[in-house]
This record gives sequence, C-alpha cells and structure tokens, in this order.
Amino acid sequence: MLEQLQATINHAEHCEQELAYYCKKSRLSNKQDGIPFSWWIGKINETQTYWGGSKPDAQKCACGIQGTCIDSQHDCNCDADRNEWTNDTGLLTYKEHLPVTKMFITDTERPNSEAAYKLGPLLCYGDRKYLCLLH
Repeated sequence: MLEQLQATINHAEHCEQELAYYCKKSRLSNKQDGIPFSWWIGKINETQTYWGGSKPDAQKCACGIQGTCIDSQHDCNCDADRNEWTNDTGLLTYKEHLPVTKMFITDTERPNSEAAYKLGPLLCYGDRKYLCLLH
C-alpha cells in the first residue's frame, strides 16, 4: 500500500496536505535546549519543523512567512503562548516530504496548556508523465 501511495505522489504534478495546530499556552516551534516543541515526520522518516504554509528548514508557520502572526516577535501564532485558543493552519506542499506519517506535540505539560491538531487528507493533482508528453 505504501509503495502505491509513493508512486501516486511521485507521478503527481502537485500534492498537498492541510495541517492545523490548535493551541492554548502550547508553543509550537519555539525551542527548548535547541529542540522544537513540536514536529512531524514525513515519507522519508525525516523530522520536519516547518508548518503548513511555510517552506522546509524555515521553522516557521504561514503567519511567520506572511508577517501576520498575532505577536510579531514570533513566527507562529501558537508561539505567542497566549491563554486563549489560537491556531496555525496551512498547506504542506513539498511532496518530497508527504505524506505526514507522525506528529509529535510536547508542550502540553504546563498548567492550562492544551493542544490539538487536524491532519487533512493527502490530495494529489495532475500527472507528471502525461504533462511531460505534452512538452
């Protein structure tokens, strides 16, 4: 089954998967001792610390790329560490890393700290083989 999924991803022109992280006093990409509080694992069993709407190795969320985070001192809304619910949501589009296979969320041990995530389905579009024949 995994081989079929990888073949589909490899032949697709574009793939995406939505990742939403909901937080209340639960930081996402801030680091403690050089290690991010949360991360995900993709198809090649490699740790990824960027989030939906961002780029690999950026260690940011969509709002950090766009400059729209609720606290301009942070690159993710959740890193503002607020006592009310907020979220960081966006599409993961680097198909070399898809699909998300595991999630690790660690900053939920403090008082009033809560987190949840929603992982959308993997969606792939287009056929690279067919497109190559057209060119």
